[in-house]
Amino acid sequence: MTITNSCIMIIDDNSSDLDLIKRAFEVNHKAGKIICMNHSKEALAYLMGVGLVVMRRPGNLPGEVFTLQQEQEFGDTREVIKDSIKPGQRVLIVDELLATGGTSATSAKIIEKLGAIVVGTAFLIEITGLGGRAKLKDYDTISLIQYNY
Repeated sequence: MTITNSCIMIIDDNSSDLDLIKRAFEVNHKAGKIICMNHSKEALAYLMGVGLVVMRRPGNLPGEVFTLQQEQEFGDTREVIKDSIKPGQRVLIVDELLATGGTSATSAKIIEKLGAIVVGTAFLIEITGLGGRAKLKDYDTISLIQYNY
């Protein structure tokens, strides 16, 4: 079990949750990379046979970074290493929680500004009452657990 950002995500090589996300996106979209907000998605990237790109707050990544101001949630910025995403590359955004959708929408904008293609977004948990899915309406979005709050 990995504890990250006050969210718990079960990571294990035989996880049926990871297999569900893997199958959903392998059938419909061939992702070349997974982008996430922390290092907790290595197992999913490994299962899919794709690279892993981590998006962080400023000052936490080495090398030249691409920065974008986040529109919602925390009012801060997010960064990704510039050469980790190539133009035309197909990228899947993965996070533990879909709440207001601000972090994932910012991630999608960064990916697109770097010339890559967002093939979809995948979440372990979605809080449906906060409207995050509406911000991601342009992307194929799945969540494994939905709380109607």
